[in-house]
Amino acid sequence: MVPNINMVGDLESTIPLEHMSVLPLPTLTEDQRKEAWYVISQASQILERPILPEHQASLERKYQRVVRAATIYVFGILEENRKEIRGCQGWNTQMALMLGKNLYVYDEITLQWYKGDTFLAWLPTNNNVQAVREVNRFKPCERLHVTTNCLTSNY
Repeated sequence: MVPNINMVGDLESTIPLEHMSVLPLPTLTEDQRKEAWYVISQASQILERPILPEHQASLERKYQRVVRAATIYVFGILEENRKEIRGCQGWNTQMALMLGKNLYVYDEITLQWYKGDTFLAWLPTNNNVQAVREVNRFKPCERLHVTTNCLTSNY
């Protein structure tokens, strides 16, 4: 069985269109569309990015690709806070983290692979009360094997 892998980033723009076979995404049912927009809305809040009307169809397609993949490889720029990816790939990465997908990011600045995951953290709020919140993190990979887990080093 072929592994279900999704790659996003600028790599796609280097492949001539005549060599790409694009399979149409199936139409979402009403329940699937509600789930998609719940995930997209949560990603919007976490990333602190608005959902612009002209990007709604694109975000829905991103969700459909992420939800169908078991592993996702992203090529982009890891922000200095090491919690999100810059630009449109950030949406794919955030949705993948929220959906518990295997996520690997190639940072175009450090030229290194990172494995994305989340953890629960106690964070202070404005009224000095601590709240538990899920936080993203990207750990550097010592090496990346497509068929096995990423071996990570401490940072």
